[in-house]
Formats: sequence, structure tokens, C-alpha cells
Amino acid sequence: MPFMPLFSVNDRQQPVANTHTGQIAGTRQDQLAIFKGIPYAAPPVGERRWRAPQPAEAWQGIKAAVEFAPACPQLSSAFTDVPGQARNEDCLYLNIWSPASDDNKDLPVIVWIHGGGYSFGSTAQPIFNGENLAKKGVVFVSIAYRLGPLGFFAHPELSAENAHGVSGNYGLQDQVAALKWVQQNIHHFGGSADNVTIMGESAGAISVSLLAASPLAHGLFHKAIAESGASFANAVANGNIAQSVKPLATAEAMGQQFSQSAGLSLAELRALPAEELLEKVPRQSELVLESSWPVFDGYVIADDPITLYENGQQNDTPILIGTNAAEGSLFFQQTTLAQFQQLLKAQFGADSDIGFKAYPASNDAEALTAQQNLFRDLAFAWHSWTWAKLQSKTGTGAVYSYYFNHTPPAFPNMPSFGPTHAAEMSYVFDLLTPPRAWTAADQQLADTMSSYWVNFAKTGNPNSAGLPEWPAWDNAAPQVLHFTPEPTVGAVANLEQLEAIDLFFQHARG
Repeated sequence: MPFMPLFSVNDRQQPVANTHTGQIAGTRQDQLAIFKGIPYAAPPVGERRWRAPQPAEAWQGIKAAVEFAPACPQLSSAFTDVPGQARNEDCLYLNIWSPASDDNKDLPVIVWIHGGGYSFGSTAQPIFNGENLAKKGVVFVSIAYRLGPLGFFAHPELSAENAHGVSGNYGLQDQVAALKWVQQNIHHFGGSADNVTIMGESAGAISVSLLAASPLAHGLFHKAIAESGASFANAVANGNIAQSVKPLATAEAMGQQFSQSAGLSLAELRALPAEELLEKVPRQSELVLESSWPVFDGYVIADDPITLYENGQQNDTPILIGTNAAEGSLFFQQTTLAQFQQLLKAQFGADSDIGFKAYPASNDAEALTAQQNLFRDLAFAWHSWTWAKLQSKTGTGAVYSYYFNHTPPAFPNMPSFGPTHAAEMSYVFDLLTPPRAWTAADQQLADTMSSYWVNFAKTGNPNSAGLPEWPAWDNAAPQVLHFTPEPTVGAVANLEQLEAIDLFFQHARG
């Protein structure tokens, strides 16, 4: 079969594609054209640090696009480090896997936003390989965005120099810039700018939920997929386990405090090498740095998402969302009853009785399970459940909700965490790679889940012949697809706990 004529080829027989800033040459593999390291914005360095992304500069000739760009600056993490990958503040690049040809174009587009607590991660992580999804008939795009304090640092002086009077959220603005690049260029890669799905997991899924409520992203996408993440606790639980977004004034005060404790002016901080800046920032946790979370600024995040949805002001599209049964097992492997009780009191405050009733424990083992379940619901499941209800109440786009409850094979010499945070991704990407001992049931589930995701990207409906019927959400009688090797339709999981957390948030808001 001849290679795709949609792309020309150079003297090395590499596929060559146009962009609005110049030509790029990629690689070809299994009838896919693959382009890596495409600049979608100017390097955010020097005076561009802590400013909105600027347009990419044009180039002459044909730029090689055969390797992933350096990761955005970040501290090392066993979860996200890619051996041999450099880190550089010049990191605003994207990658494309395209199955298109002259006879097979105007394909649906998936834009992947990686997770990592807004502090870690890169598009080069092997699990984010878009090859197998692209082979099912989509143009797959993965985007990098600024992380940590380089992506989310707020400060009064930064707000003063900004035309909108805000600071922080540079990482989210990077995502918007990448989506604008897709609108302008994806037709050169056989994709349809009128059929774009944004998709993310964890912090990437939180980004999807924020883009779904942001006026800056209006019209830039047409469907949304969010795995284990959303943000609907804004302005209530300030920076705690509930994954809330800090108000701008709070974030500015934190930035000012950091500047003072470091003994450096804003100009000196801006000139500091990225690695030195990162070393000065305290860790909020092993997976999140301080000054590394979106900011409720009234511009990128125009209002509390619950308010926007209640008023029907969201970017109204179909959504596919869900969580995993054991999200918290990755984050908590040990605790005591006393520690858990202290956590519950700190989290629920005057509503501690609600927490103790919903998450009972009488010994250390029960406390660990309860703590893992609390984290699952408070940080992930409540947000997805709330999003489904709000979208169904005021939107026209259908909602498809899932609950992933399958334990994948453990890595050699590591314990099994069950269907924990990120466990679904190997199945969604249809990438069951060694050294894990995958089974035929795992492969069947991977084919099923990846097919649902691609179907949704194509039409806004995950269903097709040969797959178990996945009903759309109905607030009157909500149904969820429970993913096991034989997916089944069932009720919302852990509903009693979700309702308890909802009561807590109602009290906090009221």
C-alpha cells in the first residue's frame, strides 16, 4: 500500500507537512505519519516567563519533527521521568499521530492533556503513545504545557503588569494556545478542526473541566473526555485534598510570601534559572509543588464552574467522564486510626460527623481503606458526579459516565494497587506492554475501552455495533458503565459517600 499522498515526502522519504509557520518532516510507521516536537508557541523564556504564550516564530526550510521536545522544567519523579529526556523552559511543543490520506481525511481529532499534579509529566511518557488510537481512525495530538511555578505562579506585580490584571494560569493559557494551533493547522494533517475532542487524565482531566468552563476555550473543541479529574470545589476548599482552585488574591499572597522568603525581587526570580527556581519552591506533597495549581482569576477561570454551569454558561459539548474504584490506593499505603480521624476532622471541620458516618473505621486497617476511599471521592469522584449532574441539568451535550473497577496486572516486584489512579490508561490507549503479565481478558478490555473512546471522539456517542450499550446519563435515573472484563451498566458507585461530601460542600458554600 503506497504511503499517504496527503503528505509529500523529502529525499529521505519522510512525510512532510505544512504548518502556518513552516514545513516539518516526521516519520512513518505502520501507515501512520508521526510528527514530534512541533512548536505551537514561542519559547516562554526570559521576559516571556510568567506571561501568556506568544505566537511561534516562522522558520525557513523543513524543520525535523522526529523527536519529542524536552520536558517542561520539573523535579524528578519516579512516576513521570522519561530516561534520557532533557528538560528545558523552551517546551511548548506538540506531537501528532495521523492515519490520514487523500482518501481518508477530515478525521476526528483527539487532543491529549497529560496529568502529573500540574507539577510533573511530559508528552514523551510511553503510556501517552497515540499510535493505537490513531489506527482506529483519529488524528491524535499530545500537548505540553508549563508546569509547577513556571506555569502557575501568581504575584501582585505580575497581575499589575498584565492587561487583564491577573497572574497564574500560564499552563492553562498554553493549552488554549495549543488548541488554537490545532484549529489553524490540523487540516494539514488530515484532521477536522470542526471535530476536536479534548481528553485528559488527573490534572489533565481537571484542565479539561476548566477548559469546558473557560470563555477563552469557547469554540476550540467539540467534545470532552476527563478521566479521574475535574474541578468543581472552587472558592470553597482552598488548596486542600478536594483539588480546589485558589482565589487570585490567595495565590498572589502566596507568591509574594515566597518571593520574600527567598529574598528575591520579581525581576530576580524571573532571571533565575528554572532548576534553581524549582529547588526553592516547597513541596505541597510528593506529587505537587506549591504555586503549582490553577488560579481562580476571573479571566481564564471566569467564575466558579458550578455557577457557570447553573447559569448554562459552560462550553456545552458532550462529555465522557469517570473515576476508578481504588483511586486513593496510589496515594495512601499506610495510616493509623488516629491519623485518619485527625485528617477527617481537619477536612470536614464542623461537619466531621458527616465524614465519620460516611467513612467509618474502628482500626488501622479499616482506617486505611476509609482514607483511600475518602481521597477517591473527595478528590475525584464527587467532581465527576457533580459535573455529570450539572451538564445534564443545563446543557444539551450528552453525558457518558464510567466506573473503572478492574485490577490490572502488577509490575514485577511491586504490590498491586488495584484499580487505582491512572490504572485505566493502559486500556484507553490500548497499550498493554511488557513487563506486566497481561491476559486475554485485559486485551479484550483494552480493545473495548479504546473503541468507546474513539467512537465518542468521532460522533459524541461511544456506542457502536459489537459493544455493550452505554446509556447516556439521566439525572432522573443515572446509569454508569462499570468497566470490568465484561462491562455492565449499573448505578452510581459509592453514592452514599458522594452525597455526604455534597452535603459538606453545600454547607461550605452556604
